[in-house]
Amino acid sequence: MAWCPECRYEFVDGVKECPKCHVALVENLAADSEKEDDVFSEQSDFEELLEDSDRREMEYSAEIDPAREDAIGLTDQEKARAYYGRTGAVYIKPYQSKAQKAEDAKSSGIAMVLVGACILLFSVLWAFDLLPIRMKIERRFISCGILGAFSLFILIMGVFSLRSFKKLRVFAQEEDRRTEEILKWGKSLEINAIDEPMEGLGLAEEEKYFGRMEIIRQLMKDRFVNLDPDYADDVCEKIYQELYDDAEKGK
Repeated sequence: MAWCPECRYEFVDGVKECPKCHVALVENLAADSEKEDDVFSEQSDFEELLEDSDRREMEYSAEIDPAREDAIGLTDQEKARAYYGRTGAVYIKPYQSKAQKAEDAKSSGIAMVLVGACILLFSVLWAFDLLPIRMKIERRFISCGILGAFSLFILIMGVFSLRSFKKLRVFAQEEDRRTEEILKWGKSLEINAIDEPMEGLGLAEEEKYFGRMEIIRQLMKDRFVNLDPDYADDVCEKIYQELYDDAEKGK
């Protein structure tokens, strides 16, 4: 039996050439199979090489060059966040203060009340056939009833949001007073006392940032109890900025 090396069709004895591919037939496809396996092997190696190349390109694009950080004037916090990207650490979402939450609740409440009032007005005018929308009376009242119920739901949600704004505003005032008190205490901290435990360790600036933040955080927890962890981190950032970033700008 003879075989075509291209289409791999088997022919009876006596046929010397494939009528479709116009190539000479062979008696054994083993050698050709090995050639094909080599092709597949080379293709797999090439695909693996591409994957490695893509991976390296992705890692390079995500990396921020430390040598450029000082040149473009990054603060220590921004350098630390760049360090997050290079080390793969998890970046924590910035803390949202009570004042910000109160403003969000106020904006949402006002928007929902206005939208609900507009929908309710539209449904009332439509129900009394004061709008140029023609429909059978049964279907019109059903539609107006659905719109009215939906508008009342939005109005209720808006009222609850405005009520929460009033509560959050009280909490925001208390938080602002506490923040002012902590920041006033933070100004009394000595930079040399904070940096002293890290002297001689050969730490990079980004690593010093984390060490300083941890020391400030522990001192603050000893001085002020029952602080929310996210709030404490946010205030630590502000204390750090006043102590170090402002000191760097003053040089």
